[in-house]
Amino acid sequence: MKKIILLLSLIFVVFSTEAQSLVDEWRGESARIYEDVDLEQVAYFEGGDRGFKKFVEENLKYPKQVIRMNISGDVYVETIIEKDGSVSVISVRKGIGGGADKESVRLIESMPKWDPATKDGVPVRQRKLLKVVFEKKL
Repeated sequence: MKKIILLLSLIFVVFSTEAQSLVDEWRGESARIYEDVDLEQVAYFEGGDRGFKKFVEENLKYPKQVIRMNISGDVYVETIIEKDGSVSVISVRKGIGGGADKESVRLIESMPKWDPATKDGVPVRQRKLLKVVFEKKL
């Protein structure tokens, strides 16, 4: 009886380990985030760089403190373009303060979906560093 229980326990452990290995493998590929150089097609914002710049110009709201303190500069925001083209995991990599960083995150969160990146013809997640420019307001 002890041998049967031991054998069943061993079988259970082997199957559990194999199943977990398959789940980890699936999650790893599904959750992988690609850089530009690894892709056949990078994520694309409708209209390309001009389209992105137009979106920023039409939707950026200058915080009062940025205007009052005459702050200008570039805010760099790291994002993940998901397989469905949505934007997630937004974080400021280089900010300029005065509320500009918070506004940049709000702006990026409000973006329409991108055309997702592809690898081997399949949509994948891609890391992007986006620049939001704050120019001096006179």
